[in-house]
Amino acid sequence: MSAEPFLCGYVDMTEHKGGNEMSTRFQIAVLLSLMINAVLFGIGMIIVLTIPDLAQNAKYLIPLVIGCSFLITPFIAWFMAPRMRNRYWQNRNHKTGSF
Repeated sequence: MSAEPFLCGYVDMTEHKGGNEMSTRFQIAVLLSLMINAVLFGIGMIIVLTIPDLAQNAKYLIPLVIGCSFLITPFIAWFMAPRMRNRYWQNRNHKTGSF
């Protein structure tokens, strides 16, 4: 008696070749984008609110800072994502597993 894979809740992912899987780089980029967006927004807000000439037009510049931070964030996150992987930072002069 053979068990059907879907009846018992078992799914063999080795046979799955679909495009629904996210790459590791994309997953890291998504996590980084939250932090990068906060930093870019904070830098923009500090610049707008501390310079008196810009602070006078804050009601126009704050939405611009928000929009620019959302537009720039994915590109920076995509660039930084490979550098967050452990194997990228391994020092080739040391033995594996040593600090």
